[in-house]
Amino acid sequence: LCSGKIGADDIGEAIEIKADVAEVAIIAIRVDPLVTPERDLCNKTFVNGIETMIVTKRAAGVFAAPPCSTISLRRHKVLLDEEGNPRRGPRPVRARSNVLDPLPRLSRRERDQVLIGSHLFELCTYFVALGAALGLWSAEENPEDPGHKPFPSFWLAPSVPVAEEATGAKPTHVDQCQYGCPVQKATTLWSASPWVWELKKVCTCKKHKYFSVIAADGSFTSAAWARYPVRFAMAIAETFVQELLHTRARRVAWRPAKGPHIFPTGLEAAVARCYSIGIGQL
Repeated sequence: LCSGKIGADDIGEAIEIKADVAEVAIIAIRVDPLVTPERDLCNKTFVNGIETMIVTKRAAGVFAAPPCSTISLRRHKVLLDEEGNPRRGPRPVRARSNVLDPLPRLSRRERDQVLIGSHLFELCTYFVALGAALGLWSAEENPEDPGHKPFPSFWLAPSVPVAEEATGAKPTHVDQCQYGCPVQKATTLWSASPWVWELKKVCTCKKHKYFSVIAADGSFTSAAWARYPVRFAMAIAETFVQELLHTRARRVAWRPAKGPHIFPTGLEAAVARCYSIGIGQL
């Protein structure tokens, strides 16, 4: 879910490669309008189809990486432009408290971005928790919570501890530099799979590439590191194959309640406006 563009660092590609080596027939369905416009998690009919696939266990697993630009730490910092001069980037749009809601006095575009971002995180969390509840391999990836103000984090959403208590899911810390990323990129993998928990790695680097830079068009140059290092993608894929080969018993007969941010009021209009300027900016 929210797979991004297809490439060597694509989780779907990595899963298909690892499954093929293990002689397991798997087809990765990449859900992202950047890849296939009709596969849109803002479309109720499509979402109902995904839910049915998971509930009937036609899906072997679920992986989600909802967009995180609206919680970026760099919204709260002074950045450097391409000439090394201090420059403000996009302003903060969320707070740690009530993290799913927009800050006051935002533009309509900013509010739309927050609305869609919250919807995607809540829906991805719902599907990952549902998969875990049914005994499927599932995991969700997002930046690690910095743990203090003013930095927001989706992991503060009320739905997360509810799902953790019901499914046994828990966060695993991963510094992606340990898998080949040139920057530290502190990440959380949220999963009920013991195989995923074993991916924990803490930075041992002496120095990282500096990337708190903003381009002339106002975009973060950190977007260049949004894709996973190939080793990281392959490591995640390996946990899926290992769990598939050692199928767990069903965990719990639990269906997480759909939260208020799943298809909230105004989403359709927000999608129409944001998608017209480029969904990649979410």
